[in-house]
Order: sequence, then C-alpha cells, then structure tokens
Amino acid sequence: MNNQIKFQPENVSEYFEGWMKMRALLLQDQVFRLNAGQTMRKIYIDNLIDDPALNIVGQGYSHIIISIQSEQDIPIALRLRYHRNDNALREGQPVPYKLDDLLAEQMGAYEKAFLESLNPPRFVGVLTIPDEKDKLACIVTEDLSAQGKTVLLSNPGQVFGLRLSDRLRFFIDPDPEFEFKQEHLNLGRKYLQADLTIELIN
Repeated sequence: MNNQIKFQPENVSEYFEGWMKMRALLLQDQVFRLNAGQTMRKIYIDNLIDDPALNIVGQGYSHIIISIQSEQDIPIALRLRYHRNDNALREGQPVPYKLDDLLAEQMGAYEKAFLESLNPPRFVGVLTIPDEKDKLACIVTEDLSAQGKTVLLSNPGQVFGLRLSDRLRFFIDPDPEFEFKQEHLNLGRKYLQADLTIELIN
C-alpha cells in the first residue's frame, strides 16, 4: 500500500474529495477487494443471505449493510439492495443496484446531507462487479457499527440512526423520504463515472 496517502476526514473540505482519498486507498487494498467482491457475488448472484461468514450489521426494507474486512484504519461496510418479503430477511430477494439514476440520487442524498451538516458517514462510493448483461453495483461506506462492536439504533424506514457508544446521530438512509430530487441526481452522478468507481473483477 502507498503509505503516503492518508484519509483524514477532518481535512476534507468537500464530501466527494473524501471518497477520492478513500478510493485511492481501497484500490490498493487486496483484502478489501477480495472480501467485497465475494460479498457482492454471495448476495447478488448466489443469494446466500444465510452464509455465516457474512457480518450483517444493519438492514432496512430494501437494503442490507454488511461489514467488510480490510487493511484500513476506518471500518468499511457495503450497502446492498435486498428487498425483504413480509419483513423476513431470509425470504427476501436481491435487487441489485445498477449504474442508473436511482443510485445517483441516493449518492447525491448523502452529499446533500453532508452539505446540510446532517452527519452522514464520512464517505460513500460505488463498487461494481460484472454480470452477464450489466454491471451490478453497491454503495461502499464507513461502517458506523465498527464491525458490529457498537449498536446503531434505527428502525427500518428511518432516515437517522443513533450510535449508542457516543450518542451521535447519523444520516444513514436516503430511502425513507425518497422522491425524485433533481438536486440529488445532479450531485450524485459523478460518483457513477467509470473512472471514479471501483470495479471488482471476478
């Protein structure tokens, strides 16, 4: 790894710049790339939601959050689209993100939350894996649960979550109030550019 690159969110003036710094680190992080790629394939392609190796640290009506091992000092998680059936996670189905306006709007919602001082995760970015017809995507983000070591209180359908270890409130979910917002779309499109995502090769 290039030890000259440091991720220091206190010095990041713009949210997107934070992702660019983290992206540079993750591109060199073979542990992360292997684990993230395997996790995306397990969920999106094989639907192995019961795999005991998956560290599921959060879930909503249309997504799950899985903590990922990496070489970074900051804990990392993946947000994958997974629709529950009758509130039962095991009876749900993966509905993968694609590189489309839905994903762009969600990325933009995180950046807007940062601009409004609503305390989103320190970074969000986009990962992709190849599929037969298209690329499947997920959101890579700070793991606010610290790999499940602390509790993040949030019911499905809530925008904010409360971390018990420090009583901090975070903006965690752009879904509940989701409606088309051109501003979010405009802010989020840059995250989907091919040279600004991370593609994980099978």
